[in-house]
Amino acid sequence: MARLLMMLTLFLAGPVYAFSLPGQPPAQPPKAPSEQKKRPELSPEELQKKLAAGAEAAREKQASWAATDGALPQRDEARGSIYRLELKGGITQSTSEYVLQGIQKAKERRAEALVIVLDTPGGLLQATREMVSAFLASPVPIIVWVGPGGARAGSAGVFITVAAHVAAMAPGTNIGAAHPVSGMGGDIEGEMDRKVTNDTAAWARSIATLRGRNAAWADQAVRSSDSIPETEAEKLAVIDLVVSSETQLMQQLHGRVVEVEGERYRLVTKGVPVETIEMTGAQKLVQFLANPNLAYILFLVGMFGIFLEFKVPGLIIPGVVGAVCLALVLGVQVMPVNWFAVLLIVLACVCFVAEIYVTSFGALTALGVFCLVSGSYLLFDVPGSDFRVDHGLIWGAAAGFTLLAVSIGTLLMRSFRQAPLSGREAMAGLVVDVYRAIPAGGEGKVIMQGTFWNAVSDLPAPAGSQVRVVEMDGLTARVQPIEGSPAETEGAEEEALASPLDESNTETESETES
Repeated sequence: MARLLMMLTLFLAGPVYAFSLPGQPPAQPPKAPSEQKKRPELSPEELQKKLAAGAEAAREKQASWAATDGALPQRDEARGSIYRLELKGGITQSTSEYVLQGIQKAKERRAEALVIVLDTPGGLLQATREMVSAFLASPVPIIVWVGPGGARAGSAGVFITVAAHVAAMAPGTNIGAAHPVSGMGGDIEGEMDRKVTNDTAAWARSIATLRGRNAAWADQAVRSSDSIPETEAEKLAVIDLVVSSETQLMQQLHGRVVEVEGERYRLVTKGVPVETIEMTGAQKLVQFLANPNLAYILFLVGMFGIFLEFKVPGLIIPGVVGAVCLALVLGVQVMPVNWFAVLLIVLACVCFVAEIYVTSFGALTALGVFCLVSGSYLLFDVPGSDFRVDHGLIWGAAAGFTLLAVSIGTLLMRSFRQAPLSGREAMAGLVVDVYRAIPAGGEGKVIMQGTFWNAVSDLPAPAGSQVRVVEMDGLTARVQPIEGSPAETEGAEEEALASPLDESNTETESETES
């Protein structure tokens, strides 16, 4: 069993472990960071020049477009209503589905524009790519407004904002920090980091260039996680507008030229009704569950409920609750999980349960805590994901499970030390009354716990005396008379009085015969 578990662990761990096969050279250790190909670091002055050059190139491109836009006619009527979406929280597959449905609805109803109110710390890279691809192919102008004040376009939000036809931000907002990270919130290590970073940076530059924005800053936001406020974003030509409200945004957009499917035309936004497209109930549920801390708690509750149902079959409620929690986290696929981490957490639960039955002097508990903490750190550690579990929650869960295991173990040890309260073991040592006299080596009856039991003894015990149960042999009690019991004392006195009389009678009979 242990060998099978080890092989399964190595299989799920994948490339984490490397062993040399017979006849092959041993695996080479990973190259040190100094040996890997790295881009030269720029000084602050060089970086400022690079960003300024990127902003100048973006403005020149925008100016070239504006030179030909003067001949475009003014439009008096909008094609249709303006639709509005709200993106708040992490970017998940549910978010991507919501945006794609909004774009499709705006296309079908020939909307004048689609406004997206954005406030996100980041999310899944794959979902972000799907959304950006839909933006670039959309027949309806996409306007992204990072707001209201205090909102941010972090990580994945950078790509969503830069890919819009018009990008705007509210005062007191920021944008940036788009470097890909692991699910633990740390850097992706080794050659994989270089590959993912280069790929993402090239994608960011491509989007920014296509939309006439600062490609140099987009590259820097990916490589160095640069983050800037709205004023600097406008200065560096990362965004187009800084507006404090959606009403002001509509005023600023009126008459602005956008290019959609190769055609440039002026927007009509003044007096146009704005309709908000709400998420469906299922999308709202999935978005609510997209909190990694909540998903982690549900996962632990689910695991505990399933193990409790296996331990005490028939309770039903723990099993149902556990199954529902696991289905919400794993079945709905709210966030991608690392299955090796899932195995570690399952192993931790097994260790905590085994500690109750196996005397390991705390070794199984320690192993369970190690597996729980390791699995928790790795649970959402997948490439292209910004989700991670709060470290305080992980250690709090580890402390709680440890305390629970220790408490249960302590209670069990106390119960083992207590005398049995029922069964054959509990009958040993009881003082019971003799109902029918027990001859020496013979069998009689005693009253024990309100019922009649057969009893045997090496010494005689008269009826009405008290005896102590030595042990149980099947349905027969082996007893021992108690010295000084009333019946035994009376029996002894009668024997003492009867003995001289018997002797005198014997002597009289002898004299008569002689």
